[in-house]
Amino acid sequence: MEHLDKNITEKLALVAIEAYNPVMITDSNGQIIWINRAYTAFYGYSFNQLIIERGKSIFGRNTDSEVKVAFGKSIINKETVYFEKRDITRAGDPIWLISTITPVIDNDKVVQLIIIDSDITKQKEAEEKISKQNEEIKEKNNEIKAQLEEILAQNEEI
Repeated sequence: MEHLDKNITEKLALVAIEAYNPVMITDSNGQIIWINRAYTAFYGYSFNQLIIERGKSIFGRNTDSEVKVAFGKSIINKETVYFEKRDITRAGDPIWLISTITPVIDNDKVVQLIIIDSDITKQKEAEEKISKQNEEIKEKNNEIKAQLEEILAQNEEI
């Protein structure tokens, strides 16, 4: 059984390391314990840079209140929390994410949190583009409607 447990542990570690999505593990105070390769590639931070630039905490001076609320909610309710957020990479590029915070519970106490981010930037950009196009269509429809009313009024005069 121990061999099986070790095998499973190794496989789970490999999944976390090689996952496409950025993954971070923190303690219950928000202190960063570990990040995977995708986190490094996506955000542009190495583990050491996070320690230097963020003081090893996920809560920097620009941390949105919704992140803090979700983190606290996950700890208090001992449940997985999902939320959308806008963030910025180390290079300053704006990104949109769906974040999942899952508590790791030991003896009925949250000891760590696993944070997995999914990049939805392209989806958000497409939604914004569609929204702008819809507004343009509404404006054109209003123009056409006004022109049609003008034509109808002229036809009544004739």
